[in-house]
Amino acid sequence: MLMLSTIASVGVALLVTMTSAQLVDLGPPVLPDVLSALLDAYKPLLSGFAQANLPATIGNCKEANAPANCTDIGNLYNVKNTFYRVKVRWISGINTMRLDDIAVTFDDKDGSMALTVKVYFAQLPVSLLVEACAGVLGCATFLDTTKSCCGTAKTVTMTATAKCSERPPFLHSFVVGNATISPGIAFTIDVFGHTFKVADITSYIIQGVKDSAGKFLATQGLTLVNSQLQSIFGDKVYCSRSSRDADKPPLNIETRDPHHQRCNE
Repeated sequence: MLMLSTIASVGVALLVTMTSAQLVDLGPPVLPDVLSALLDAYKPLLSGFAQANLPATIGNCKEANAPANCTDIGNLYNVKNTFYRVKVRWISGINTMRLDDIAVTFDDKDGSMALTVKVYFAQLPVSLLVEACAGVLGCATFLDTTKSCCGTAKTVTMTATAKCSERPPFLHSFVVGNATISPGIAFTIDVFGHTFKVADITSYIIQGVKDSAGKFLATQGLTLVNSQLQSIFGDKVYCSRSSRDADKPPLNIETRDPHHQRCNE
């Protein structure tokens, strides 16, 4: 709780410093004017929360001594060809996720958001089984390891959309779109003198990471951010400047004709 209070205080300080012009009347803020600065301040909080709540491993938890705290979703990849069989059983290191960057653009009409989220993983070791096959002779284990693929640091970039509400929860309908991983993942093997580029498993690894990290951001992560926003702003924000202006029409200042005033004196 102390960490939450500290981050919230930082957010308030940033808010006051960066948007004092918008807060002259001390009324509810226009959320698009302040959200980017607050999300940037909350990155350490979200990263720590993710590491404490994400599973360490996702995939087939029943095989190859999957590390503890595993969410079982079955094999991430399992394909048999004439000359080989490749099985990606699980990927670990999901709970090493660190939120590196959040870029947000807003729709001026309703405050709906398009986000680009970059998350860094210190390690993503994959349990990979490769069998060499020779027709009727069957298949024999060629490789069974977690050291041949994907264990180095990776950055996953996800696009997402979200909507704004002027009453809590202020952010909702968070949906992850595309995701890419860098460096990419490619794997080739030599079986009986033939070099094969095994079907690119990048998309399957990405899908596993996207399902876990994206789901976390859309649920627990969003709940955490909303609770912090409400602790700062109370129960009201504006999703656009037009909404604020419609709620607070300009003052109608009455003016008197100086000539008319002199005639009456």
